[in-house]
Amino acid sequence: MENYRATPEHETLGDLFRKLRMEKSLDVTDVALETRIPPETIRAMEADDYSRLPARAFARGFYSLYAKMLGLDPDEVLLRFTEESSPDDLDENEDRSYAQSRRDKNISSMAERPSQTTGSIISFSLLIILLVAAGISWYAGYNPAKQISNWLRGFQQTPVLEEVQEQIPELLQNTNPVEQLTEQERALPELSAQPVLAEAKYQLVAEFQEPVEVAISLDGAEPEQLSFPGGRIESWQAEEHIVLELPRDAAVRLYLNGIVVPLPPAVEDKIIVSIPEYFLD
Repeated sequence: MENYRATPEHETLGDLFRKLRMEKSLDVTDVALETRIPPETIRAMEADDYSRLPARAFARGFYSLYAKMLGLDPDEVLLRFTEESSPDDLDENEDRSYAQSRRDKNISSMAERPSQTTGSIISFSLLIILLVAAGISWYAGYNPAKQISNWLRGFQQTPVLEEVQEQIPELLQNTNPVEQLTEQERALPELSAQPVLAEAKYQLVAEFQEPVEVAISLDGAEPEQLSFPGGRIESWQAEEHIVLELPRDAAVRLYLNGIVVPLPPAVEDKIIVSIPEYFLD
């Protein structure tokens, strides 16, 4: 697996995960669906909040899965995780998991004690009934073993197992991992379905922190007026140039081909980002 380019010294592992996710135009829900990592754990990883992570063994597995999805070397990511994480936080998580496991085990043991006596009584009663039935069958000349053998032979001729095996792929196909998400995760804004063109010369990614109305023009096309809610991530691709028009007070972060783009000064209450002219100036 190819390693990602070297990162600045001040960039944490969570910052790297978040930046690469945004470059791929993915939100937390997309990552959760592909890696099966809980969304709250993904947010804790990107925020470097190790106190909200599970025990160390589970946390290492989640970092390895996330690294593989983003095209990073899992061994290097786990090394950085060991260097940056706080042993006290992770040890405390393990202590909580162990204490919870002990409590669950004690509660389960307490609940099982009364059932053991009841189960013994039921088993003894069934044994008595079977002995009485066997005695009656022997006295009447009835052979239950022969009847059971005939029943098993007829059961084996029924293709029950084959029917179940044929239904397994359909059952797996109908399983939808989105149902495991909370209502809050389903309410997250969906990313644009616009595909990322590998051959495009310019790729602009915008993260809107507040609701905003913008105008976007790609390769000389007529400007398109668009509205985005807060928290939305949008991307555009072009071969020649991109012109993005924003309000003066727009709260937005821009990334061009994976590099942070500072906003130019406002002119007449508008911020105009013209690529590549903005860099040539």
